[in-house]
Amino acid sequence: MNGNYFSKESVLQQLLQEVEKRYALQSSPTLIHKMSAIFEKLPLEAINEWVMMLRSLNEDHPEWQSFIENLTVHETYFNRDQNVLDNIKNVIMPEILKNKSQEKRISIWSAGCSSGEEAYNIAIIAVESLMKHLNLSHSQFPEKNILDSGWTIKIIGTDLSKQVIRVAETGVYSNAIMGSFRSNTQNLLHYFDLKKEEVPEELSNGIKYYQIKPFIKSLVTFSQMNLLSKSPSVLNFDMILCRNVLIYFNDENKKNIQSRFLSHMHEHSALILGTVDSCFLDNINVFNHNGCRWYSKQSLWNNIHGTKNKVSVISDQEVN
Repeated sequence: MNGNYFSKESVLQQLLQEVEKRYALQSSPTLIHKMSAIFEKLPLEAINEWVMMLRSLNEDHPEWQSFIENLTVHETYFNRDQNVLDNIKNVIMPEILKNKSQEKRISIWSAGCSSGEEAYNIAIIAVESLMKHLNLSHSQFPEKNILDSGWTIKIIGTDLSKQVIRVAETGVYSNAIMGSFRSNTQNLLHYFDLKKEEVPEELSNGIKYYQIKPFIKSLVTFSQMNLLSKSPSVLNFDMILCRNVLIYFNDENKKNIQSRFLSHMHEHSALILGTVDSCFLDNINVFNHNGCRWYSKQSLWNNIHGTKNKVSVISDQEVN
């Protein structure tokens, strides 16, 4: 990126190249649309000056961070992709618990966790699955029973955006129409406390805010992380989720990120990608069950037979 540009389109094209160079985010219709919307009302001279200034800053500068957050933040909410969550609860988690019965430790990575709904969703599923594994009813207090059982649950949520990580760490969500509880979430609300002091009733317009209960919150930690350059310190996760994230990367970087995931998986780990994500990993088994696909190093999962992943056949357009 150097010199002045003759059109807004040329500025944006050069900026896209800089974004790909620095963050490995590939140009896509979604990225171009978001970038165009940011600069829609700005004159060319102002855009050009800002881009030249941006080019002189390092990737950790707030100006870059704010820009990247506006490009990559995607919407999320509780109980999104219910069939995937049902398979995690009914098929994947029981197998994980069976294989960890001696170690009694569950570790899960939500990569690209956005504002935290997925990570907390998975924490709740892990708690409910463990209660069932221990033959305890949901009416019994989970915190005491899980602590008494000797089991530990650790969920790590990571995202490129510092802004959404800050939201996730608060654990506070609203029931606005396009908020975090837009799906059928009645089964989750008893894991939250109503925050009556958040907004005065006369100003709330019926919107309520909910705080995740301390016990569930204690199971989840969040950190800002670039998937291409960094990984959590945990060596082997039992499950890794990376959904609706890889669409921002080119094929080479998708493979690099998935290889990083593989290095954090043991024999019985499950890797769950987005429904349209290709898997670029060789020598890994793919499982399909009730509209959910996951990957594992082992060849048999809870009596569901897997097949070897064929990288050349699965495309980005394939949907479960």
